[in-house]
Amino acid sequence: MVGLLVATIAILTSVLLVESSRRANQRFYDAKQLPMQWSFDGTVNALAPRRFVLGFMPALATSVLVAMVVLAWVVPPRSGQEGDVIPAVFFMAAIFVGIHTWHLRMIDRWFNALKK
Repeated sequence: MVGLLVATIAILTSVLLVESSRRANQRFYDAKQLPMQWSFDGTVNALAPRRFVLGFMPALATSVLVAMVVLAWVVPPRSGQEGDVIPAVFFMAAIFVGIHTWHLRMIDRWFNALKK
């Protein structure tokens, strides 16, 4: 049962990340390159091809979450830690969604500043 819930969280997170990247690809279609890295003051340090930038986080998150699904199915939790698997995977999924959302908002701010 735990493995099924972990797989469901992983699938929903991956779908959410891919869909948000797909929508961002439509929004930023005119740009050949997008920011991939910023400095602490908000200036862009590195640009990368649009598809790479928008596909990086969904690919990374899906890879990590698939590993978590496999581990949830293969490795039994230690005694007393049975209830920690689902919250840990949910927390990781939330972190991936949050970082991706922040990244897309930073790109949106940069893209709108270029238009002005």
